[in-house]
Amino acid sequence: MESSVIADRGVIVSTSYREPSVQHLCAALERACLLERLYVPLDVTPLLRKVGQAGTVVPSLTALFRRRTFLVPGTSIAAWSDLMYLVNSRARHRDQQRHDFKRALAVDRAVRRRLQAGRKPLAIVGMPMSSRSGFEWAKRHGVMTIFNHINADLRTENNAFRIAAQDAHSEDECGEVLRERWPARIIQHTDHEISLADLVLVPSPFVRDDLLRRGAHPDRLVLLPYGVDLEQFVPCEHNNHTGSIRILYVGQVGYRKGLPYIVAALGRLGMNLSSFRVVGPVVHQSRILERRLQGVNYIGVVRHHELTTQYHEADIFVLPSLAEGMALVVLEAMATGLPVIVTRESGYEGVVRDGVEGFIVPARDPEAIAHKVEVLAEDAGLRLRMGQAARRRAEEFSWQRFERQFIDELTARLPQAYVRSGLLGR
Repeated sequence: MESSVIADRGVIVSTSYREPSVQHLCAALERACLLERLYVPLDVTPLLRKVGQAGTVVPSLTALFRRRTFLVPGTSIAAWSDLMYLVNSRARHRDQQRHDFKRALAVDRAVRRRLQAGRKPLAIVGMPMSSRSGFEWAKRHGVMTIFNHINADLRTENNAFRIAAQDAHSEDECGEVLRERWPARIIQHTDHEISLADLVLVPSPFVRDDLLRRGAHPDRLVLLPYGVDLEQFVPCEHNNHTGSIRILYVGQVGYRKGLPYIVAALGRLGMNLSSFRVVGPVVHQSRILERRLQGVNYIGVVRHHELTTQYHEADIFVLPSLAEGMALVVLEAMATGLPVIVTRESGYEGVVRDGVEGFIVPARDPEAIAHKVEVLAEDAGLRLRMGQAARRRAEEFSWQRFERQFIDELTARLPQAYVRSGLLGR
């Protein structure tokens, strides 16, 4: 009886943007013959095929299309909203969170309309800010709800910004740090989505523990660490000699990921900031580059397939985040054979073992970062051993492992959803 139910009904997934974890959830569901539909604002896969056949489109436009395709073809449900999101790219820099929220709400409303008009699925997988309406419908109709919690708890992030603002060098910079905080409306919206979820997928113990402190029931939380593409991110021969050490940071260029504390650490060591390479987009119109990062080697945004080169040209990877779900760049760095220096707040407790693949340091602690950088800089053999251990550890966290674990968790819990919805026994 259960197998016939699974054959007749599937799982609906929705996302307002091209998030890696939700793409691999879809890939896993499709292989298990459980995916009913992936709803996205706008999937340009058919257009990309035509572009490839024509062969006459500007390469940059083709690259843009590729960045907006999915591992599993999606159904476009909010194309106009997504096009307006792209058109307003400059305005987004001034108020990124508000624009992201509007886009997510458009997806949520469109998903609900599809649910009302279609057959009842087995389950719905939703993302932050774009699940409330769909989950409310699902709860009334006995459909299992699964929330993919990709971020740190938003209140925890805001508290981290409040503390980091105390380290600002001026009143203007204090205001800039606090500008990255989440608005109360979005926090309340996301809290309600979590309350409606039968299962909450969390990427790290840091996120899980936060939710437990806020009253979430442990049986509703599924620890599901992310994965890495082990074929794209491969080791190379790093600089394992004493001398000039190249330090790499990859991520958003703002205050949440602890960039000022890396610069302060290197200043304590008297290191030339040109040996510190920063890769990633400036967010929230931050002036952190001119305020704190003068002299660093700022690369800017690079395409994902070009990131491997950045890792290969580094000796140490540092990401001392203040609050994070699970930063994928750390696993990528580990897969290329780099020793890493991270905080627990980066989402790597239980993945990076202190003293094995790298070091775990306290958040907002330049002295601790400086000490670990110095240890690695002075010991080429240690860098080599940690880098090799990092690659071996990364091999335990492939996306294939992520997908298998998700399907195991889902199929173990689905029969309970059948019982609640009355599907069994029909």
